[in-house]
Formats: sequence, structure tokens, C-alpha cells
Amino acid sequence: CSGITPTGMQLPGRVIDRLRQRDIAVCPTLGLTPGAVPPPAIIELQARFGFTVERRQQMAAELHAAGVRVISGDDTGIGPGKRHGIFAEAVISLHAGGVPIAAA
Repeated sequence: CSGITPTGMQLPGRVIDRLRQRDIAVCPTLGLTPGAVPPPAIIELQARFGFTVERRQQMAAELHAAGVRVISGDDTGIGPGKRHGIFAEAVISLHAGGVPIAAA
């Protein structure tokens, strides 16, 4: 549920409605190892589509505000920026985007 489109990151209202109506959990897999630098391909993707951490945080908060069940997760171990033991960073990142801490 990345929301990447040719014009940037967004989810159509009908998709958000279906996620909410069907109680489908969305895990934006936020949280990074502090100081981690993404690989060049990810930096290019971020620039091309506005796929930044800040936009992902904002989108998670928008989904939460719309009644979609947003859960914490971190893709631990898939690369240097996602080392094991960073789950707390995922919760902090959701909250930084606007999800209330008790819901993050």
C-alpha cells in the first residue's frame, strides 16, 4: 500500500474507504536505523515520486485519521537502514507523522 503514482504519493479515497470498511491493517514499515543513508536507488525513488519518510509518516497519519487500522512494523533485517532492534523507531516515526502515541 505504497501509494506511489506517476504524480507522487497518494491513495484514492475509494481505496482508503475499502481499507477501512474491510478492516485491512496497513503497516507502513516506518523506522530507520539512526544515521542510516538509503542506497542510491532508494534516493532516486524518493526524489522521483516524493516517497520521503516525512510523506510516508503523513500518509500513515492520514490513513489513521480516516479510520484505517494502521499498525507498527519495521522490515527489520532487510538492509543496513533496517537493522534488528529498531521497532521503537517505527512507533516513534508513526507518532512523528501525527498518529497519536497510544495508536502508534
